[in-house]
Amino acid sequence: MSNPINPTEGKRLDQLQFLRFIAFFFVFSLHVSQWTQNWFNVTNLCLSSISFFFILSGFVSGYNASNRTIELTWESWKKSMLKRLKKIYPLYILTLAVSLYFYGGLSQALIYTDYGMIESLTRKFIKCALMLQSWYPINYFDIYPIAWFISTIIFLYAVSLPILYIGKKILGKENGTKLLAVTTVCVFSFTLCYCYFTKDLNTEYWQYVLPVSRLGEFTLGICLGLLFHPASEYLSKSSANNPVIFTVAEVAVLIGYFVYANSITEFSCGTRIFSWIIPNLLLIAVFMNGKGYISKLFSTKPLLLLGNATLELYLVHILVIKGFLAYNGSLDISDYALTINFWMCLLVTTAVGLFIHKQTTK
Repeated sequence: MSNPINPTEGKRLDQLQFLRFIAFFFVFSLHVSQWTQNWFNVTNLCLSSISFFFILSGFVSGYNASNRTIELTWESWKKSMLKRLKKIYPLYILTLAVSLYFYGGLSQALIYTDYGMIESLTRKFIKCALMLQSWYPINYFDIYPIAWFISTIIFLYAVSLPILYIGKKILGKENGTKLLAVTTVCVFSFTLCYCYFTKDLNTEYWQYVLPVSRLGEFTLGICLGLLFHPASEYLSKSSANNPVIFTVAEVAVLIGYFVYANSITEFSCGTRIFSWIIPNLLLIAVFMNGKGYISKLFSTKPLLLLGNATLELYLVHILVIKGFLAYNGSLDISDYALTINFWMCLLVTTAVGLFIHKQTTK
């Protein structure tokens, strides 16, 4: 959810940043689903949004790498990872500690000197702090529900450099664009095979939480990012290079995405990668050129700011939600009051997230 677009690469992908915020909105909606009163299928839209984050992170990595040389060395890998960790880890470890103390039971354990509980919580804290949460097949949502995502995305960032290096090598060969397109199809096929062979297992873990299960989505995003410039050159020469045509495509894909997500009723299907991989690739492919009027709207400064602050919003939203629930967690109130709770909580989350983003990007 981090991995912002490199400003030196221009502003052609600004519209994708606001799509991050929309995806965050659906994740937020699931975590406060007791207030939404079944406005829409929040579970599926949250699950699809998580897939979107992984694919888009890969796409932006590929896009940023398309016009620069990739060196596969220890120094370049270390520099890349330190940059990622510097952006993510300080706020992550702070919100993790606050969540553990106030909402994870640590404060009560310390008050009553419950050493057994203190030891248990310490072990869980260390696991989350080391970003190992998603590698354990049990209790992966324990203590801090978003720790698994940070664990998984850091793994993907760790393996991104060799993937980018291989992708650039393929693209640099004769007929490189065609070869990379074939590689993309192979990665897609491999991902579907993985889904098939793990379909009878616990899909919530094997196709949702486990870091290696997300490698296919991330790699497909990288391939799409590397193919962006060749695709743009082709479209610029095409008769379909018209803002109205792109706008129609953008509206159609947004409506189709929402309708499709609401049509899936079985939870096990919702947690399967294959359910979301094509819709998310299509969504990014339609919006990546930024030539439609919806893209131009999403690229405006206020919406771009929300998109750029998505990481901070994601890391603080659980704390804000738990604070709201602790203060006014009763569901025995009117629908109107539930709606007010939802929007107030989102407003506070946004304000806090934007403040932190502003302070950390000075």
